[in-house]
Amino acid sequence: MTAAAARRRDKMAGNGSTADPYNGFARRQRGGVVSHYPAFVTSMAWVHHTKWALLVMLGVVINAQAQTTPPGAAVRNSGSVSYQLGNETRVVTSNEVTLVVEPAPTRASLSLERYAAGSTQTTTAGPTSCRLGNGFVALAPPSVAAVGSIDPLVAVPLATASVAHAGDALFVRIEDADQNRDSAQIETLQVSLAARVTGDAKLLRLSETGPDTGVFVGYVATRVASGASADCTLNVDRNSSITAYYVDSHDSSDKADATALIDPFGVVFDSQSGAPVDGARVRLISVADGASAVVYGDDGVSRYPSELITGQRVTDAGGTQYDLPAGVYRFPLVAPGNYRLEVIPPNGYAFPSSSSVADLQRIAGAPFRLGDGSFGRDFTADAPPAVAVDIPLDPSGTALLLRKTASAATAAIGDFLQYTLTLENTSERGLFQYVEVRDVLPVGARFRAGSLRIDDQPAMDPEIAADGRTLTIHTAALAARQQRVIRYVVEVTVGTRGRELVNTAQAAAPGSVRSNEARSLVRLANELFADQGFIVGRTYEGACTAESS
Repeated sequence: MTAAAARRRDKMAGNGSTADPYNGFARRQRGGVVSHYPAFVTSMAWVHHTKWALLVMLGVVINAQAQTTPPGAAVRNSGSVSYQLGNETRVVTSNEVTLVVEPAPTRASLSLERYAAGSTQTTTAGPTSCRLGNGFVALAPPSVAAVGSIDPLVAVPLATASVAHAGDALFVRIEDADQNRDSAQIETLQVSLAARVTGDAKLLRLSETGPDTGVFVGYVATRVASGASADCTLNVDRNSSITAYYVDSHDSSDKADATALIDPFGVVFDSQSGAPVDGARVRLISVADGASAVVYGDDGVSRYPSELITGQRVTDAGGTQYDLPAGVYRFPLVAPGNYRLEVIPPNGYAFPSSSSVADLQRIAGAPFRLGDGSFGRDFTADAPPAVAVDIPLDPSGTALLLRKTASAATAAIGDFLQYTLTLENTSERGLFQYVEVRDVLPVGARFRAGSLRIDDQPAMDPEIAADGRTLTIHTAALAARQQRVIRYVVEVTVGTRGRELVNTAQAAAPGSVRSNEARSLVRLANELFADQGFIVGRTYEGACTAESS
């Protein structure tokens, strides 16, 4: 190194000190970040290198400040160097670097919500706009049956909704912190809603609930109508659903959705076939006083009957008529509280059902909405439409009829007997999904492997219990008024006891349905006279003598 170069190095190093690598550099504190700038250089060669170093250090400063600066803030940085050229002091200023701070990536959450008076969760819900034609139009204030029109620019009490009422506004909440791109502004984002059955869909623009919240809430009006609407009201169908979809506009992998049912019906159904049952009288009772509940129609004002019959038209006090599908009952709007359903079933049915929930969820028509109210127990209603459980009814009486016969009236040890079971579904209301026949053989009778026939078709051998006598025969679905014929062969072994072979059988179907107990009696003939004997002798007239004896 030349002497001149050494002098330049020493001057840049701040008189040769090595205790502080930034000695000879100016320091500046910005928002908790220390920025270092070179104080001077001594030649044009150092100017070139220093400008390059400035650019690198500015990048470090910008990154550090982005971590402590609110989203949307502009961070501007520039640097300058001064140097001596002979007796002249010169200053070179770098380019200015500007960076707008962006929030860190987050995952979005979405919920559908309803107006809920008294809820502690309150928020603004507007302004909200809807895509119509080539642009967005502002929506009118939301309306719900309970209170009428609502000002969305003041705090609105809301609660998460898994069910919603057609005619009421449905609210949408999205929390996505990385959409808060400017902490000083109320921003917007877009969400799509689609109605099942009608096929209607809307694109909404939601507003942030305030500057720097990252929470966006809006709403859409709903009504019962078919097809897609030409306005911003979402057409829906009762007992269907609405789904909201959201995709982060800056990150397509960040998605969220939520679904709510619209006015779900309660259905009274056959616990064996799953078919809807008309003619059931259903009454809603308030547990608090044991009286009929106060129910309102869809308009939220007109009184609605607290007792109705499935399959029949209902009319509320305002004259609105409700034509309900088969087996359906409906109580549109009730106040939150505890209730009970009283059901008087039509002839041929019993309530409450003795079927298990697991069995009911296996029959045709499943899945069903089953809860305490489905079985006549108290339940809590906390959101309209509050009463939407399905109600199973058990077919009453003996719906299964079983008859049993044997191929012979008498049998002996070593004989083979063929038993015939005739199983009939005497119900008028649909099929049994499956039926089991439990058949207990007489002591000493042994099932002949491979002999089982169902409707004259070979079938797998039945399950045989450890006692060797109890057979369980599985059969397929049995429709109303359908018969099934089961045949099998047994051998009469030396283990038989008594004079009669008595055989008993009973059929069972899901829902605790049992047939009559069928019996077959076969007399046992003892061809070897093992239990009989004859006494042979002579009778004489007169006195007994030694000779005659």
